[in-house]
Amino acid sequence: MAQNVAILLKFPSVQTLRIRGLAPVDSSGLDIPTSGFLPLLQEYTGPGVTLPMFLPLSTLTRLTTYDIDPRPFIAVACQLSAPSRIISLDLSFNEFDNIALDKLSAVFIWLTELRIHITMEQDINGVARSFFQKLADAPTLPQQLERLVLTWKFEYEAEVPTCGPQLDLGYYRDVLLARCPKLIFVWLDADDFLLQWHRLRNDTIDERIANDVDEVHNIRPELDILWDSF
Repeated sequence: MAQNVAILLKFPSVQTLRIRGLAPVDSSGLDIPTSGFLPLLQEYTGPGVTLPMFLPLSTLTRLTTYDIDPRPFIAVACQLSAPSRIISLDLSFNEFDNIALDKLSAVFIWLTELRIHITMEQDINGVARSFFQKLADAPTLPQQLERLVLTWKFEYEAEVPTCGPQLDLGYYRDVLLARCPKLIFVWLDADDFLLQWHRLRNDTIDERIANDVDEVHNIRPELDILWDSF
């Protein structure tokens, strides 16, 4: 990675940077001063291990990262000398809870777009169900948020996943809209239930609610299409 850093230093005008690949990343060379390093970078996509190098950049406004534990990510974010100027976060975690969301909201106060994808290796839908229930009880999320995606995916051991009682998804929608009045797109996916809500350009509302695994899996591919349509 140190060699890659040396190469990046030769391109100070870079505004968008994407680092792809799942190979192990050598963390040596990551502890470098950010002064003079990619001074114009606005958008970064890359693995979580590189975030200590890119997250402190004051010019960064859009961040996509994947395959990370939320705890070290939040630890790095909380060390920032000032609230981040990032307006768009797209994060893929291996676990997540309401405490982590509260901490993210406290650091990334200017967010207008938030996408969080959580993949867990157990059949524990109750985790996602409890998360959405607590979300309705706590004043989290930046008020200027316009687009919100929260998705959970479980690696079921059984052929038929364990599904809990149905939730009143309309209630959670209304709570979110009251707390974040600028929302135009909401996607809540717990793997066995899903809410898709968005406001069209003519101010009409398009909404779909699914309460079984098969229906959720049929709707899920539409997420990226709808997201990119804005």
